[in-house]
Amino acid sequence: MHLVLENDDNTASLLQQGFDAQWNDDIHHVVHHLLTGETRGYYSAYERRPTEKLARALAQGFIYQGEPSPAHGGRPRGEPSSMLPPTSFVFFLQNHDQIGNRAHGERLTTLAPQQQALWAAIALQLLSPSIPLLFMGEEHGARTPFLYFTSFADPELAAAVRAGRRAEFAGFHHEEEMPDPNAEETWERSRLLQPANEEARRWRQRYRQLLTLRREHIVPWLPGATCEAAEVLAKGCVVACWVLGNGCRLTIYCNLSDRKIDVAPGLQDPEATAFYESTQGAAAALLVGIMPEYCTIAGVSPARVPDEEDEE
Repeated sequence: MHLVLENDDNTASLLQQGFDAQWNDDIHHVVHHLLTGETRGYYSAYERRPTEKLARALAQGFIYQGEPSPAHGGRPRGEPSSMLPPTSFVFFLQNHDQIGNRAHGERLTTLAPQQQALWAAIALQLLSPSIPLLFMGEEHGARTPFLYFTSFADPELAAAVRAGRRAEFAGFHHEEEMPDPNAEETWERSRLLQPANEEARRWRQRYRQLLTLRREHIVPWLPGATCEAAEVLAKGCVVACWVLGNGCRLTIYCNLSDRKIDVAPGLQDPEATAFYESTQGAAAALLVGIMPEYCTIAGVSPARVPDEEDEE
């Protein structure tokens, strides 16, 4: 049995009291902002220094660990989380809330202007040690909206929900455009299609590849994994390194920006072997100090044997 929290307060101490993990809204929000540029609603808390925030999420789990949050009226939010293992955090790019709470239920396939950037984010999600969560339809690049829908028989209750929803998200979307939650048409529009076209086949193939690599290179050594470092290379570009339970080092470079980034030689692990690149030729470019735009590269290096100086 696994107990997974959904808790907007970032109460890290709960993860030391019997709960196994928590949905990490922070990393969803900052990656969403980097992919779409959105700053309305709770995304306003991630528009300042978003790349630094992404690095912190990769290294420590929560971004807000007691700092004032602009999305919470400037009140402190969260508790320190750096002592928790990566598997205490569920890394998702979409879920029922984040899509359903939009006025038109759009998915990232329609919101992210660059598909390559979305693919880079998916690789970061599935190859980092946190637990990945996939929302139905992501695996084939669904564009079907997922609207907020209800089926209340009581007309007064249905009207109250309709009015309450529009009031709750008045500052986030144009509430007058929101579909009626209790209308059957709203539900019909949200039914997931199962396409069999070539584009859907490519999406499924990409997810299968990433999940296979995760199972081969990461999952067996998640117990005992810790983050060694996460650094900002440039706006929208980070590098993160974890020491896995077997002593090997997992390194991920992720560039969600539209610019090639110069990477200093000291940041490259000469012993690392790349096992994934979201853009063909990206790993070779990194070897000469260039991180391509809209790209994720993942590699592993063997466990380091302590030398005499370390032992002293």
